[in-house]
Amino acid sequence: MGKRRIALAAIAAVLGASATAQEVSTQTDSAPAARGPSDDRILLTPSPPGARRVFAQAERVKTVDIPEAAKEQGHNGRATFEAAVAADGSLAGLELVISSKSDAIDAAVRSRAETLVYKAATDRDGRGIEGTVRVSMSYARYDNDSPGGGLDAYSCDNLIREHDWFTSAHNGQGPTFVPQLVYTTLDFWVHVANGEDVSDETIDDEVAARRDMWPQFLDQCRSQPEARVLDVVDHPDIFREQIERY
Repeated sequence: MGKRRIALAAIAAVLGASATAQEVSTQTDSAPAARGPSDDRILLTPSPPGARRVFAQAERVKTVDIPEAAKEQGHNGRATFEAAVAADGSLAGLELVISSKSDAIDAAVRSRAETLVYKAATDRDGRGIEGTVRVSMSYARYDNDSPGGGLDAYSCDNLIREHDWFTSAHNGQGPTFVPQLVYTTLDFWVHVANGEDVSDETIDDEVAARRDMWPQFLDQCRSQPEARVLDVVDHPDIFREQIERY
């Protein structure tokens, strides 16, 4: 396995949940076609060699903006909607399937999803049919792609507010706060960056140690809220690289 795959498998095993929860694909399409009398003709007329059905598609947008009041409260996370796409490529409906736990983020993602460009699914003969596609967007102040966000200006005060809101909103369940996930697995990513082979036992021990260190890191940030997170965390370059993967 490549380093990236090994890394994700190791993190998932250690944390007991998918480490890529926030990397959910925006293209988990399904486009079942309703059967009718006309389908008999399709069955009797073979499609050209290599022809295949194409699933519905959606314009990809990574992040959304949210009201300043929600940013100040620390709202962060990802919302995923399932979009129903009509045979002519128009949006026929949106259903929230994974909430960010923030009404502000969910509403912003829904609003943006309503303006995306969609492409209809097609059957094996290239005709438009109804289909669905998942659309996922996020907001986080640590995210360079989020309006007004980015690690260069991400202070300890920002991290504390986002961490505390995220932890409370998810009630200790669901996805892990991304900076916490990266911090907890940082030693492993250092090994990967240096091309070092490490045992599963070493990974387990290092992640467990950093998990115990996380509350101390939070206390350090609480004591110096104006400091940049990149000036407080160890291995800031690798911390930045991993945050930017999400």
